[in-house]
Amino acid sequence: MRAISLLPFLAFAASAQAGTLCTFDTECLEGEGCGPTTFIAERGVSTGDVVTLTTDAESLQGHMIASDDNQHFVFEAPTAAHLLTEYPGGAARYTVHLDGPFTITYHGICEDKP
Repeated sequence: MRAISLLPFLAFAASAQAGTLCTFDTECLEGEGCGPTTFIAERGVSTGDVVTLTTDAESLQGHMIASDDNQHFVFEAPTAAHLLTEYPGGAARYTVHLDGPFTITYHGICEDKP
């Protein structure tokens, strides 16, 4: 019985280790509204529990901070904090918190890389 109760956790751990490609079609700038975009981010795993996030603009390292039904990842850069949340079914939100205060939020989907 104990082995059976661990199966959901092991399945989740395996999915958290797989890389994903996130495509965002909506960008929202704080105080300026939302508009269409074609922003892409790739989440992968490097050594240990360090998670990578790569975009056209930068490559970041971070960690999974929560894993309920959703997967939440936080990344730190010298000038911003980044939060990526992947929801069941593929929906995703990516938010960049900059000085100001100012945020940029992206709406899209994340899917396992082929």
